[in-house]
Amino acid sequence: MDPNAQIPTPPPAAPQGWAPPPAAPQGQSPVMKIVVAIAGLVLVAGVVIAIGVVAKAMQGPASIVFTTTEPGLSGTCDDIGDLVDSVTADTEVWVVVNFREVMDDSQVVVTVNKDGEDLATWTSDGCLVEIEPLSGLEPGEYKFTARVGDRIEAEGTLTVK
Repeated sequence: MDPNAQIPTPPPAAPQGWAPPPAAPQGQSPVMKIVVAIAGLVLVAGVVIAIGVVAKAMQGPASIVFTTTEPGLSGTCDDIGDLVDSVTADTEVWVVVNFREVMDDSQVVVTVNKDGEDLATWTSDGCLVEIEPLSGLEPGEYKFTARVGDRIEAEGTLTVK
């Protein structure tokens, strides 16, 4: 051994509580990538479903629609076509109150109002109210309101030109 050779000194000790940095990640395994992708799809699907539920809840339990073709007699609104919100005075039009949920035995009262004056009132039981076709209406705006008790279930406006 060379007497002039220096003996290497050991590196200084690491401070207490210090740990070396973790090794660089090697990437996710293919199985983990699939799990993350599926979780992402489930999250997106959940958000889409939640938006649909909120939108349906905001629509209320019923709607009033107007059609120029006689609605079918199936008891559902699957066969209502030619929906309109404006007609000419000589057009025959049906007014349909479409309940999105089955009503109990409550009586549905439908009123039509023009220029602040109630013109007619119909009553019906059930989940689909079909009113006979209206024709020969004077030009103006007709507001239809469906009530169950004191609660307004639906409103719709028909413009006659």
